[in-house]
Amino acid sequence: MSITYRVAASIVRLLNIKKLFRKSEAEILAFATKQSNKFRLRLDQFKDYHCSIEEVDGFKCVKLQATPKPAAKAVLLLYGGGYVTPPDAKDFKIAKRIVDQTGSDVWFFLYPLIVEQTLEVTFEKTHQLYRRMLEQYAPEQISILGFSSGACLAIGIGQYNNEQHQQLPSPRQIIAVSPGGIPLSLCEGHEDMAGEDADFIASLKALSEQDIIVDYHYFGTVASIMYRHKRLPDYMINSCVGDFSHFPKTYLYYGSHECLYACAPYYKRAFVQYGVPYEIHIGEGLCHCYPLFRFFPEGRKAQDEIINRLR
Repeated sequence: MSITYRVAASIVRLLNIKKLFRKSEAEILAFATKQSNKFRLRLDQFKDYHCSIEEVDGFKCVKLQATPKPAAKAVLLLYGGGYVTPPDAKDFKIAKRIVDQTGSDVWFFLYPLIVEQTLEVTFEKTHQLYRRMLEQYAPEQISILGFSSGACLAIGIGQYNNEQHQQLPSPRQIIAVSPGGIPLSLCEGHEDMAGEDADFIASLKALSEQDIIVDYHYFGTVASIMYRHKRLPDYMINSCVGDFSHFPKTYLYYGSHECLYACAPYYKRAFVQYGVPYEIHIGEGLCHCYPLFRFFPEGRKAQDEIINRLR
């Protein structure tokens, strides 16, 4: 690990960012609502791009293009935030960098958050947006890139697609940074799976001790939030399970010191079972979603690698 990363990690530990993930369900919902109320989509930050808004049943997608004419390629970018909070500056920065460096248009979806909608709606609307992208781009020219919960969604819409009567063609590739899964036994009605989930939970808890951002406690809290309205398909809760048929090549990125690294072997098992071509990249000693951060060399290198794959 670089000195820059070690210093940054020490500062994050001192700031105790993990305390947010130890809050109660009511506190998480209050925090998420506050963040959503504060969020304003500032289109002036895209003044150097051709920017337009695509809507899916009222949910906005920011389309960024280098020129008024659409490119031949596009990236569906799905930000992270635990399905409860809106995007922030670093998410929009990487969107602009992708446009600048890959010759692709970026579709940045402000997908439905589970504070007000069910997760099923999130999947449905994202799938609808992907369908709309296919009207403008060939499937082999579309990449899906997601971070954290957005990485789960990037994988999940492939599983959702497999459930549809008329399936859409697969994209060129999926790049998922720190995708995760909630042990199903933490959800109401799945308590009988505690034995099956024991090893998974043990790994999550052990890695939580090293994780400087995410705390294991959050998994139970967000499971409760997800299940507030209705029972959901298993793959929406734990994207390590489900039908991975027809998946394109899928790239996963994890820091070895993040809770969600516990999911890596379960994804690998599913990829092998379904014959999915895949690569899993591990940042040794690094944190959750480390490729989002360019201020330390490991994050910058991984982000540049991802951008190169999108070319």
